[in-house]
Amino acid sequence: MKMIQDATNKLQTGNEIKCQEDIEKALLNGEIIEEYENDYPYPSCLVYGINLNNKVIHIVCGINEIELWIITAY
Repeated sequence: MKMIQDATNKLQTGNEIKCQEDIEKALLNGEIIEEYENDYPYPSCLVYGINLNNKVIHIVCGINEIELWIITAY
């Protein structure tokens, strides 16, 4: 899992999302609520999930054949 700068900034600024484990839990147990198949350079999606503190978070991520890119989380 790779994070681009915006997602890394969110982790460092004290928002509800405290750590990479929050994002991992939300992705593993979450639900895709929107798909963006025509995004460039890879298709992406919006995931609704729950973090380690049982708070709702949303994650936008892109995926190619071998990598998952975290674009933003809020």
